[in-house]
Amino acid sequence: DGLQRAGVYNESTDFLYKDGEDGGKCLSRRLVVHRVCILHHQIQQSASSVIPHLLRKRRKKKHGGDAASSADVNKTTLFTADKTFVQVQNDIRNYASIDDNDKRDGSSTPLPHPLDGYEGLIDSLSALSCHTQVEVRAHATVKLDAGLNLFGWMAKERIPRLLQAIDLNDQHSRGVYGIPSCEQLSQQIDNNNNNNNTQNDSNETKRKRQRLAEVIKGVCSILLCHRTMKHISAAEGTRFQLIR
Repeated sequence: DGLQRAGVYNESTDFLYKDGEDGGKCLSRRLVVHRVCILHHQIQQSASSVIPHLLRKRRKKKHGGDAASSADVNKTTLFTADKTFVQVQNDIRNYASIDDNDKRDGSSTPLPHPLDGYEGLIDSLSALSCHTQVEVRAHATVKLDAGLNLFGWMAKERIPRLLQAIDLNDQHSRGVYGIPSCEQLSQQIDNNNNNNNTQNDSNETKRKRQRLAEVIKGVCSILLCHRTMKHISAAEGTRFQLIR
């Protein structure tokens, strides 16, 4: 519309473009380039939100309709708490060696789903939110808040795990969604207190107590994220469990 008003573009005539002193009512090249750049960034921003939701909708349709969640789908995870660095390197080499024919035929190891990659980023940010350094925890929490606003369904799936962590009832959930086991850390502190005979044992107990406090701070920061708190407030059971 702006180009038509300026007389630069008309559907019934050729596209005439003039710039400089004889441009008349034409738009300058600098303004056109600037507007095209803004439009390009808007399309990128829209795609970053729309594409993951379309991938999720197709995945749910393939694995049982709307009732299927990401927890019900077999995932190909690249990073886990039990994998070593050498194993991750070997997996990356195997994925890189798959050619296009193998991808179409499905005859080799399946590649990770794009949604699994997005979820891996969220889990990695959750783990960094429980880091030992304050600066790392702060930056990771800010990025995680933005990620959870984009992938709202991932925030809803992680609420029970987060509530188990602050309740010290996650002994068998170490590394799930990137969160360390707070119950195991608490048990290590109790064991050191029972066997506290030397100064080294006392320092070790202090260090583990500090580590537990760092994880609890990170979990509380994740619970205070906008999208996480929104899902918690939506259900009476989760509200009661958080208050308790």
